[in-house]
Amino acid sequence: MTGKKATDLIGYCGLACNRCGGGCPCKASREHGDPDCYQRECCRDRGLEGCWECDDFPCSNGYFAKEDWRGFCIGSVHCILEVGPEEFLALAEANLDEEYGDYRFKSAAEVLAILKGKGPH
Repeated sequence: MTGKKATDLIGYCGLACNRCGGGCPCKASREHGDPDCYQRECCRDRGLEGCWECDDFPCSNGYFAKEDWRGFCIGSVHCILEVGPEEFLALAEANLDEEYGDYRFKSAAEVLAILKGKGPH
């Protein structure tokens, strides 16, 4: 990972930005983030690398309040908490398809199992 640390490749909400095909449209992305993204602004205001460093995780705001993204984001953050950012990126690379829409509406437990290579995509 030349010149970048692992957390540079992870959105504030826990999604692996390096897995997005065709560029990252995500509001929580570090590179193209939207100032209206709750997770992005909350982490930046608190001086956090991401939600995995927050004492209030999981909150009920932003992506964590959206039924379609909640499980995917929370499952990803739980994985980061369990294995660390570097291993999380390796697991995401090995086990997630580039089309993130496939993981919407899944529970955090389902996403964690997929990331660990133990669940169906």
